[in-house]
Amino acid sequence: MRQFGTRATLAILCIGLTDCVNTTSTSINAAAGSGGAQARRVVSIPKSALYRVADKIVRTDADTILNYWGAVDSNCTPEKYQVIKIVRDPAHGRAWLADYKTHPHFPSQNARYKCNATPITATALHYTSASGYTGFDTIGVMVADPHGNVMNVAMRIRVVSASDSSAADNPFPPDDI
Repeated sequence: MRQFGTRATLAILCIGLTDCVNTTSTSINAAAGSGGAQARRVVSIPKSALYRVADKIVRTDADTILNYWGAVDSNCTPEKYQVIKIVRDPAHGRAWLADYKTHPHFPSQNARYKCNATPITATALHYTSASGYTGFDTIGVMVADPHGNVMNVAMRIRVVSASDSSAADNPFPPDDI
């Protein structure tokens, strides 16, 4: 009887969670090992569980802003992101979040182009490598915009020596992620 109770609890939990996760599923027929067709369920992963990847090149021992997040509404009023959280610390350096004064960068055909003249406070992701370190590092960041849309970002970092000219290939402002 105890085993039935556990299964029933799990079934109720799964049914209760079906409305919490936004997924779509499709049934496909795949060839089974015995030559017959077998129905399989394919589940689409919600966008909030996927990672966007951004590659950056930084110089060793330098405080570098890898990206920043900020928003304005249609009246040019700054909006703060709901959550910006480092979910995976770098293995070979230090990452932190700090306020950053900047201006939006809307193209001229955007209705909020006029907001480009209004300074906003965004949240910047800073990175400094361990002293003298060169090589690769990664930072995981979770971002929820003012409307609640969640995005996960994997910052892949190549740390080069101060004399390496390839760091110039890393233009700023940051990628639109």
